[in-house]
Amino acid sequence: MKTGYLFLSVLFCILFQNSFSQSATSIANGPWLSPFTWNCTCIPTPGYTVTINHAVTLNTSFQLPSGGITVNASGSLIQDATPRDMQINGGFLINHGTVDFRYLLLQSGSVNNSDTLRLKSFANYSGIENSGIVYQVDSFINLGFLHNSGTFSANKFQNSDTLINDGLLMGVDSFFNTGFLLNNDSIISPTFFTGGILVNRGDIAEVDSFTNAGVMTNHVNAQINADRVLNTGSLINQGAVHTSAFANLGTIHNQGRFDFQDAVNQNTFTNSDSLLGAGNFYNIGRFTNALGGMLMLGNSFMNADSIHHYASFFNNGRMVVDSNWYNADTVSGQFGSFVVAHNTGNSGFMIGSFDFCDLTPAAQAPFIDNNSGTISSQITWCSPQMPTADFVAANACEGMPVIFSNTSTGVASSFFWDFGDGTGSALTTPTHTYSTSGLYDVMLVAGNGTNADTAYHSVTVYPLPAQPTITGNADTLTCNETASGYTWFLNGVWQSAITTQSFKATQSGYYSVKISDANTCISAESDSVWANVLTGITALQNDPWVQVFPNPFHQKTTLNFYSTQKTEAVLIISNLLGQQLLVLTKTTDAGMVNKISIDLPAMAPGVFIYQLKILDKRYTGRMVKQ
Repeated sequence: MKTGYLFLSVLFCILFQNSFSQSATSIANGPWLSPFTWNCTCIPTPGYTVTINHAVTLNTSFQLPSGGITVNASGSLIQDATPRDMQINGGFLINHGTVDFRYLLLQSGSVNNSDTLRLKSFANYSGIENSGIVYQVDSFINLGFLHNSGTFSANKFQNSDTLINDGLLMGVDSFFNTGFLLNNDSIISPTFFTGGILVNRGDIAEVDSFTNAGVMTNHVNAQINADRVLNTGSLINQGAVHTSAFANLGTIHNQGRFDFQDAVNQNTFTNSDSLLGAGNFYNIGRFTNALGGMLMLGNSFMNADSIHHYASFFNNGRMVVDSNWYNADTVSGQFGSFVVAHNTGNSGFMIGSFDFCDLTPAAQAPFIDNNSGTISSQITWCSPQMPTADFVAANACEGMPVIFSNTSTGVASSFFWDFGDGTGSALTTPTHTYSTSGLYDVMLVAGNGTNADTAYHSVTVYPLPAQPTITGNADTLTCNETASGYTWFLNGVWQSAITTQSFKATQSGYYSVKISDANTCISAESDSVWANVLTGITALQNDPWVQVFPNPFHQKTTLNFYSTQKTEAVLIISNLLGQQLLVLTKTTDAGMVNKISIDLPAMAPGVFIYQLKILDKRYTGRMVKQ
């Protein structure tokens, strides 16, 4: 009779609190659906405001039409063996700890993550603020607002609304933007497509195929590094674009530096700064090399539209071609200049008053090797222009390439570089990597076959910091070298939130570190050190359903647990590295306390982890052998 009265009292308490209380705070590690996990002795339902300070196992999918969930730094919300999903349609999720679901659908409300969020699939129709790490996402679609100042990793990443990136977007196989994207930091993706608005103030790197079909601005100091670039939209470059194969079917205005191997222009291209090609340039559309623009080619140039003969090349700047030059349509200009090293040919129209200099000229005017077209009488031929050599090169770290930007003026058709370490180059704008640190005096000679000029500048190559080492003490890791900066990795993934020399890990795994010095030189990566985080296992010793006694123990101890029915229980004993040491099974008796004897005589003293599996429940705890 007393037992029945106690049960009714507890049930009344639960119903009473569910009726009048809309908040719950965890008081112990345990499953979401256990009333003993929460201070309300209830089970939080949709609409509750929940605070998690412990290791809570999500053993049900969940919906947040209002209220919300806050996971503090000491807490975690991790799905059990069955994949779990969460739908937020009016509530909020704030994570300062660790959260692990299968699917997260944010229809309305908000998500704010400052630590670790692991998902398989993520869809956002509302607002996300991420300053932590979101990773292991197979697919992510943004149809709302996303501000990322941390690390966001997703295999397939689609932005169809508003994305502001002040952090790192990485681990992306394909990046697809049809909305508004403002990149202030780094995006790494082998495939990159933008059909919306892209404002790049940072770096877009390691791209195999880059396509712009929208409106794009690459600002000053911003960079795009891609093997292939296709533009079918509108592109303004004020920074740097580095590519091998380039094609323009839209509109481009280059106001910065554009490096390429081979390029073709089929629509509208205006160059006001530096367009530097190591190979060939083929113009089928309308190209303008404006005043102050420089187009330098390591191989050949052709201006020809074989179908409509609409190809137009207007030059008021400077063009240098290291091999052959050919025009079949229209080349014009007022005061630009062409310098061609080898063969020249014209079967179209050369109109205006620009200067043309074939360094292997025909015997008489017009000084074109093969001419069957029309040439304006106001064009001049190799008007005397002295070359003035000059270049710019930034200091670098050992092992990193130094880019030598050729800023020579006047007519120069050949260049010779002496890098000061016994090597040289005849490229117009070379890149060189020094094998050792030191101060190097670099010389550039610019010539045109008749005259030459020489410029000298020094380049400092800084040594790299020594490879660091790590000291680990359970979940606390310390880099043993003092440095200007620390870059930590967990299982090879950069941890943007960890920047200190020493820190307490919040996730188990292998940690490594790189250090940087005052010259921003980065060391080699250290060896990895394992950190073990005992999140959520210590409090389970007080679980009334599972107890280990004695604990600590010397050789033998007993696991006591209550089973509501006759079934098979499986007990797994592991060390802190996750290696299984002992597996025991027991057929339980229903409605009573069962016991499993544990004997570890051969094991050295230390901390061990047990997992007890009964039906769909799993209990985890810690055992200490003295």
